[in-house]
Amino acid sequence: MLSGFPRQGRLAGYALHNLPGGTGIPWHRVINAKGKISIPGKRGEEQERLLREEGIAFTRGIIDMGKCEWRSGTGLRKKK
Repeated sequence: MLSGFPRQGRLAGYALHNLPGGTGIPWHRVINAKGKISIPGKRGEEQERLLREEGIAFTRGIIDMGKCEWRSGTGLRKKK
C-alpha cells in the first residue's frame, strides 16, 4: 500500500468513509489491490462513473493496472 501502511487497506477505507463532505479529496481514485472497486451499491457506481470520466477503463469490473499509474498527489491516472 502506497500509504506506508502495508496490509492496512481497511484503515484507508475507514479514513475515506469518515471524510466530511466537500473535502476535495479524490476518494474515488482508491481501489483495491485487485483493481476492483470495493464499495457496494450506489457509491460504487458513482466511483466507477467518476473513474470512467477520467479515462480509466474497466474490463468486467476490473481496472487494468498495467494501463494506469499512480502519481503522487493526484492518485490513479490513465497512462499517456
